[in-house]
Amino acid sequence: MADPTLDELGPLQRQVLELLWEAGVGTVYDLLARLPDPKPPYTSVLSALQKLEKIGWATARRDGRNYVYAPAKSREELDALTLRAFVDRVFRGQTARVFQHLLDDPALSAQELAELKRLVERRRRGANDV
Repeated sequence: MADPTLDELGPLQRQVLELLWEAGVGTVYDLLARLPDPKPPYTSVLSALQKLEKIGWATARRDGRNYVYAPAKSREELDALTLRAFVDRVFRGQTARVFQHLLDDPALSAQELAELKRLVERRRRGANDV
């Protein structure tokens, strides 16, 4: 199964995964306590965790009577997969078109433009080192 993107995760799965990234690890009870009111049922949180484990985004280990869950992949990995899927879907894989739209956006500040330039230069230097 291909890695799901952020868009393919359900709202509770995304919330639970965010909590795992923040906490590092947690039981169903730990995560349930950190969810906002009104809290979902225990079984819904358990189901979200089991689905995340099944698709490879969480791991589980037994600790006494409880299972302790942890993120199996980082937020950055999910961001990268989600962005790549978006670029492929919306821009037919043409990354330069994404940048063109960003550069044409009047909301892009001089500071953001400078940061993009810095990132491009850093990538260019890294590519030349290979």
